[in-house]
Amino acid sequence: MSARELARCLRVLRNGACTGWRWLRRISGDDAFEQYLRHHARTHPYAPALSRRAFYEAELARKWSGINRCC
Repeated sequence: MSARELARCLRVLRNGACTGWRWLRRISGDDAFEQYLRHHARTHPYAPALSRRAFYEAELARKWSGINRCC
C-alpha cells in the first residue's frame, strides 16, 4: 500500500469516526445545548441566550413537569 493510499484510508476512518461521534452525541442528547444555541441565534438574534446551567435547569423542569406515567 502506498503512502497516498494509506493517507486516504486514514482520512476515511477519521471522517467515519467523527460522524459516529456526532451521531452518538445527538442520540444521547449531549449536544442539546449546542443545538439550542444554533437555533436561538437563527430565530432570536437580538435576545440573550440562556447560560448552559440555565438551559440545563429549564430542560429538567420541562422534562419532569406534568404527568410522568402511562396510566
